[in-house]
Amino acid sequence: MPVVTINDYDTLPSRNSHPFSRQCPNLRTCWPGLSASFNPIVPSRSLMCRRCAFLVTLTAYVLHFILTKRYRDFVAYNLPSTILHILFLFFVAWNLHLIINMTGERTVMNREFDRRDFDKALAVFVVVSLVLVACGFWKGGLGSVPAFFLWGCLDLAILGVAWVATWDEGLSLP
Repeated sequence: MPVVTINDYDTLPSRNSHPFSRQCPNLRTCWPGLSASFNPIVPSRSLMCRRCAFLVTLTAYVLHFILTKRYRDFVAYNLPSTILHILFLFFVAWNLHLIINMTGERTVMNREFDRRDFDKALAVFVVVSLVLVACGFWKGGLGSVPAFFLWGCLDLAILGVAWVATWDEGLSLP
C-alpha cells in the first residue's frame, strides 16, 4: 500500500491506491481551510471584505475576553469561564469561516438568499460586536450578565446563518 503524504493530496490516486491510505486522512477537513480565512490579502475585493469582517468580529471577541478577564480574574475559580471563552472563540471562528466560504443561493421559507445577503449578515455581526465592546467601555458592563446574554445571542445568530450557509443549493426549508 503506498503512503501518500498530505503535500500531494491534489494528485489523482492510482488504480492500486486506497482513498484512506494517507497518513492523516482527516487533516484537511476544517482547520487548514480556517487558517486561510485569516488572510485578507486576496485578489477578490468581496472576499477581502468578508475576511476583514471575519477578523474584526474575532478581534472584538478577543478584546471582550481580555477586558473581562482582569489580572485578578485568572484564578482557579474562573478557569471554567476562561475555557468557555476560548471554546466559543473557536466556535465563532469556524461558523464565520463557513459563512465566508458560502457560494450560491439558499432558500429559506420561500425566500432566496444569495451571497450579498450573507455579506449583509457579516456586516451586521461586525456592527453588533463592535457596539457590544463599545457599550462595555462606555458603561463598564463588559462582564455583566446582560452583556454575556447579548454575546450569546450573537453567537446563536452566527450559528444560524452558518447553518443555512452549509445547506446544499437545492435544499430549502419550508
